[in-house]
Formats: sequence, structure tokens, C-alpha cells
Amino acid sequence: MYKVLKFSATWCAPCKKSTNDIETNGWPFENIELTHYDVENNDEVVDAYGVMNIPLFVILKDSVEIARKVGYSTYTDLIDWVKQNTQE
Repeated sequence: MYKVLKFSATWCAPCKKSTNDIETNGWPFENIELTHYDVENNDEVVDAYGVMNIPLFVILKDSVEIARKVGYSTYTDLIDWVKQNTQE
């Protein structure tokens, strides 16, 4: 089972753009959960994943990290990256 974690902050312009892209276009993967974490309010999770830069997307397969993507990507690039790493 795959899961995507999105780390961002309200003050981060690229994070806002990424969030807006997803909200506008939707999350096209019914079987892949997308979980958002604000780095200002989730120290434990941020530390656990070693978040140093945002926005950050982490793909988990059966709770094990298999890929990460740092920085803003267009909606299409993000979706293609998820597809490549999850075979969806």
C-alpha cells in the first residue's frame, strides 16, 4: 500500500502553489492516501523524516520510504513522479 506525505508551511510560497495545484486539480489516485503536514506543527514527524527543505513529498510503500521529491513541481510533474514510483 502506498502513501504520499506532503510537508509544507503556510509561509512558504512554493508550498502554497503546490497545495493550490492539488486542490484545484484534485488528487487522482484513489488508492494512494495523501497526507499533509505543516512543518510548524508536526515536529515529531518532521524529525522522523529528516525534513530539511520544503515543499517535500515522500512516497511510502508499506510504511517504508521509497522516494522523495524536494521543491516545487508542476502538478503534471508531481503526478507523473507519483505514477513512476508507485506503478499507478
